[in-house]
Amino acid sequence: MDTEKVARLIRMLSSANDGEVLNAARALNRMGIHDVAERIEGGGGFDFAAFIRNSLRRSQPPGAKAKTEIARLSTLVEELQSQLAKFSNRRCVVCEKPFIARRSDAATCSPRCRVKLHRNKRNRTRRETSA
Repeated sequence: MDTEKVARLIRMLSSANDGEVLNAARALNRMGIHDVAERIEGGGGFDFAAFIRNSLRRSQPPGAKAKTEIARLSTLVEELQSQLAKFSNRRCVVCEKPFIARRSDAATCSPRCRVKLHRNKRNRTRRETSA
């Protein structure tokens, strides 16, 4: 396992960019995150824990960075909760059964109800135009 690459990826976990954090976590997972954890716990000839502590100490001041990170994470949690609320506990506009939406713009619970809704709308517009 390449210790320099692992160290770089662990430093990327403290990035302000969410994409970098996610990519670093995925890369560590591909490299074998369990091996990294075992080496940190067991030593493995190199003191990863001390290395990580020292590198994090150098890269961020203890108070201000932590507060910024907590605020960023709490904003992300609120955003995710609002996204989840868009998808849960909806009622079908045709049959009025509760359903969990797969898309944010879903109005019906099934393809059957979707077709029924479309036909009802189509028939209404035909009646209005012919009258």
